[in-house]
Amino acid sequence: MIKDDKKLNITMISDSFYPVLGGRESAVDNLCKELNKEHNLTLATGNISPKHKTIQDFEFGYAILRSKCLKFRKYEYLCFANKKFRKIIENNQIDIIHTQTKYGLCNYGIKLAKKKNIPVITTAHTNYPEVYKKSIKCGLIRHFAIKRVVKIINKMDAVITVSKHMAKVLEKIGCKTKIKVIPNGTDIIYPEKPQELINKVNDLYNLKNEENVFLVVGYVSEVKNISFLLESLSILKKKLSNFKCVFAGLGNLDYYRKKAKSLKIENNCDFIGKVSEREILGGLFLRSDILLFPSITDTFGLVLREAAVMKTPTLVIENQATSEDLVDNVNGFISPLCSKKYAEKIYNAITNKQNLIKVGEQASKTLPKTWNEIADRTADFYKEIIAEFKK
Repeated sequence: MIKDDKKLNITMISDSFYPVLGGRESAVDNLCKELNKEHNLTLATGNISPKHKTIQDFEFGYAILRSKCLKFRKYEYLCFANKKFRKIIENNQIDIIHTQTKYGLCNYGIKLAKKKNIPVITTAHTNYPEVYKKSIKCGLIRHFAIKRVVKIINKMDAVITVSKHMAKVLEKIGCKTKIKVIPNGTDIIYPEKPQELINKVNDLYNLKNEENVFLVVGYVSEVKNISFLLESLSILKKKLSNFKCVFAGLGNLDYYRKKAKSLKIENNCDFIGKVSEREILGGLFLRSDILLFPSITDTFGLVLREAAVMKTPTLVIENQATSEDLVDNVNGFISPLCSKKYAEKIYNAITNKQNLIKVGEQASKTLPKTWNEIADRTADFYKEIIAEFKK
């Protein structure tokens, strides 16, 4: 970390935040918490009103400013800078603005930075070509959606992304602004009494008598390649019938339960929904033999780092951002994008428990980063951009 006495005044902007709970929201929260320890941070986000709110804004430990928002898709919101919101934020002293989204409040952030004559940067969380390929059927609309994202990014003074793979994607789609690679961290900690946590998870999810436990963490949708995974599991069952795959995350669970049934693996799959308690999520990582992560849209793969903290290795797809820091059969497992070969990789990994443990141990030594480290690197980059902006 660059050592100086200046505390930065940082405004973080994210249209999506708690009570929406996903990888991006978790990353934003953890980064804000750590940055606020050494600097003055305000998170500007939407006034999302859940039916069951379990935590108040003041409990996050940093300033949160909420504005009006509109739900436009399940778990996705667009925020608008209303008059009261603008009055508060424009009276704040700000050294740099950091947007986490490309819609809604992002446009306001760009205008505010220009008004205050300060730099504005963004983080690219999404592999836009791959995600839009799955979510937008019309090629022309998809083209203009990517073009719009590139236009927004090119208005920034810099863009942070979480992998070298994603940096290349940004360059390929036309991003001209400065790109900085800073990975995500993890807040999961290996427990002092791991067996107690394993027992707790066994009781919660009826896993006590399961010999081979696989885990999937994240939004359960085609964006995460779930149909591909279910097809792989159906192939695997022909050679290994005694396994349980636990899907921890929101999504179209009924659809995938039906798909699992059609593939005759419904008894091998358990869709448990969102796991919001971090200790329980850590326990699921700890209890599982392997994390299955076949996504080809993720820009980093935070969950595989979280799994690594618990000495649980991950199986990913080759030539993706998720495979960037993995060496096959050393600190993780890598498969081609082929359901038959993915199934074969699972079988080979799970039937050699001694090697599985060895790979998990190596993953724990090489993959996790703390959010404190990541916040230090981010603050250093802020200072670099501010210095360049003033020249």
